[in-house]
Amino acid sequence: MTSNYPVSDGMVFAIIPLSVVVLFLVIVEIRELIFYKRNNWDSDSDSNVGFKMYDGDSTSEEDLTSNRTRVFYGTPFMILGFSILLASFAAIHLSM
Repeated sequence: MTSNYPVSDGMVFAIIPLSVVVLFLVIVEIRELIFYKRNNWDSDSDSNVGFKMYDGDSTSEEDLTSNRTRVFYGTPFMILGFSILLASFAAIHLSM
């Protein structure tokens, strides 16, 4: 029995990991925001929930971004970027 659906297995395998990445980033961001809300938005303390972000290409400890920059700018922009990729792949997959 043959199906009349177009073959788009590669697109499905791109959508699934992107969905997992977006979900992971959203969960990390929510946990970070809950931590900082409980600590009266004190960005001097580290939540140890998220991952390290560096300024530029360096991986030295002196080039770490601040907690405030990571929580309010870094992770949300990563969520936005991966969500745009996910929406693009899903739109392409659904238009086939």
